[in-house]
Amino acid sequence: MYPIRRFEPADLEPLLALSLAAFTPIHESFERELGLEVFRLAYPDWRKSHERYVRQICNDDPEKIYVAWDEAARALAGYVHYTTNAEDRSGEIGLNAVDPTYQGRGVGTSLCHHVLGLMRENGALWAKVNTGGDPSHASAVRAYEKCGFKVFPLAHMTRLL
Repeated sequence: MYPIRRFEPADLEPLLALSLAAFTPIHESFERELGLEVFRLAYPDWRKSHERYVRQICNDDPEKIYVAWDEAARALAGYVHYTTNAEDRSGEIGLNAVDPTYQGRGVGTSLCHHVLGLMRENGALWAKVNTGGDPSHASAVRAYEKCGFKVFPLAHMTRLL
């Protein structure tokens, strides 16, 4: 498996590239599921907003980002951001992705287990994660289930006016 380490500033650009590559099929799925009109209204420039969000968490919360590193290829295989809440003693897995060339190799599951341990160390008693229910998120759902998460169905509904 690939070693997991804390995010470093030099990881920013490779992490952005990895994230955009991993989220492209998801947004292609959103476009198919929502239809082009709703998709364009809901995600007018998803790449720009995604990049802005990734930069924000890397700048504001770098100590809560961990990366899986492929030493042989000198490349990031994946990353995960997490938070903890002392008030309700919870942890939350936030934005995370695995480079498409590394998907299906346990990278996401390893990153998930790693931050769950960090959450425990920080006093969290329970954890949550949100993901999509469309086909493009099936591998994420499987990874989270391997980490012990249970699916709690919610409906997020849209329509064109």
